[in-house]
Amino acid sequence: MLSTGSRLQALRNRLFIPLSYYDRERSVGPPGTIYASLLRFGHLPASLIRGTAGGNVSPILLRPVREQQEHDHVIRLLQTRLRRRFQIAVNLGEETNQCTLGASKLYPDLMLMTDGRAKVLRTIVEVETNESINHLEAMAEWLPYGRVRAIFHLYVPSGCSEKTQQLCKEKKIQVDEIWSYHAVGDNMRFTLAYRAPENPRKLARIEKARKIALAKQQAKTKVKAKSAKSKKAVKLKKKRKVSQGKRSTGALKK
Repeated sequence: MLSTGSRLQALRNRLFIPLSYYDRERSVGPPGTIYASLLRFGHLPASLIRGTAGGNVSPILLRPVREQQEHDHVIRLLQTRLRRRFQIAVNLGEETNQCTLGASKLYPDLMLMTDGRAKVLRTIVEVETNESINHLEAMAEWLPYGRVRAIFHLYVPSGCSEKTQQLCKEKKIQVDEIWSYHAVGDNMRFTLAYRAPENPRKLARIEKARKIALAKQQAKTKVKAKSAKSKKAVKLKKKRKVSQGKRSTGALKK
């Protein structure tokens, strides 16, 4: 009978499959072999899953531990920084907060919703590290995020903004802002590296979605108020009947 350690090792060997770069000649990312994590298969559209000899695999990189810690730290900092202006949904560890693109479910690092009665997705934020800035990641995640009815922001390490901008240009990815981050002592600094020209069509779609959500919220409020009013009227009617019955009973006794 296999021990727990042997079972974990067998599971680990199944979960991580080596991939080679299909665009190594572009000099994007470190040369050699990268690793794809099968843990996120269910979160990618079928059209974005690249086939290899071993079957369909996801192009998402498995980050080194240090980079993963830095990635999570940046997400938490952004959550703290932006929570006064937006309602924020975060995907750290388990991916539970999703947005949709057609029939596909997407799980960005942060989703910023408008603060108010009508909660509408306004901005998608994706945080990348040195290992995850490559053509595979761009096609698998950045491309669909750019097509969602929301503003798309990318956060990349300092010195990677030009490479990121080049990738977005080559793949025709609709990114609205690219920010760079770097550590200064114990603090993290964020710098705007690129801002796309305003897209009136995208902003109009977001505003339209906000108005529709607000109208739905107002309709729900009206329905609730109407039902509460009708319930109150029914209660008053019952009370009147009870009081009338008591009066009639008292008159008969007299």
